[in-house]
Amino acid sequence: MALQFEPGKQFFVDLRTKTKPKATAAPKAAPRPVAKAISKPKAKKVTSSATKARQRAAAAANKKAAAFRAQQAKESKALEAGFREFRTGLEPLDILRKRLAGELGIPGLQEQLEPLQQRALRLGQLQLDLPETVGALTRGQGEARRDLLETSKGEDLARQLRDVAISQEFFAGQLTGARGELTEQLGVTQEQREFDLRAFGQEAGLVNTRLARELTGFTTDLQREFESIIGDITRAEQLTDAKVQRAFELAKLEKAAGLEAGNIRLRGNIAAAAAAKEEAAGKSTQERKNAATTKFVTLFSQTKSNPNLTDALLDTFTQQFPEFAKDFRDVITASIGE
Repeated sequence: MALQFEPGKQFFVDLRTKTKPKATAAPKAAPRPVAKAISKPKAKKVTSSATKARQRAAAAANKKAAAFRAQQAKESKALEAGFREFRTGLEPLDILRKRLAGELGIPGLQEQLEPLQQRALRLGQLQLDLPETVGALTRGQGEARRDLLETSKGEDLARQLRDVAISQEFFAGQLTGARGELTEQLGVTQEQREFDLRAFGQEAGLVNTRLARELTGFTTDLQREFESIIGDITRAEQLTDAKVQRAFELAKLEKAAGLEAGNIRLRGNIAAAAAAKEEAAGKSTQERKNAATTKFVTLFSQTKSNPNLTDALLDTFTQQFPEFAKDFRDVITASIGE
């Protein structure tokens, strides 16, 4: 094997295998020191005197608004309590009507009038059937006998009908007068209630307006000032820039006061509106039922006096009160059947 020596080298090279010598690893470099970041001192927040003044003014305004809202809640609750007490003390309309009717003697008059109406109906039917009845009784006894009996029975029925008619007219007149008095008393009571309710509404409106003015700062003096500027604008007078700016500021205050007053009314009237709606629905139904009852009694007495008018009276009642027509028809039919 041939070896070759190279001067200056401390190792031999095998020319046949050309094996390279292992390189000696270089020494690692020492790590560089990392410089620490120097933190800068935080700058102190400087609050100007103007900012502090605005903050104090905002805090004072919030405190004032909270006080006004507390006063608003207190006065609103007082008004609501008074209104509820007023409503609680009111006698329901149906109970009031029943009580007044009892004081006027309407139920007793109706009880006395109804048997007379039924008796008049029966006597009238007997009078209509008299010729046929007498003919059956006097069959084979001769015409003179039949005429005599028919005249005698007819006079007796006519006398009874007159007596019943007199009594019926008396009690019907008493009943009509009592019903008229009942209607008048109910009307007076309703007018008084509406007057009292209007007084509550006016007081609530004044309180709402005052609270809204206090809360927004739009006093009556500012309103007069605003109206004066509006008058100048209407008269086409020349306004300074400061006065125009003042008009804009007052307009904003007026709008805020109006919105706040609306919010107060809205918050205070939701429950009252729902209760009033329910009361109005019940009241309208009850009033219609009472009107139908009055009409029913009137038409019923007419059918008692003259059964031939039954169909026409039924049609009249059905047109006015279709929801009660079946009840009226059933009563009339049962009465005719008797």
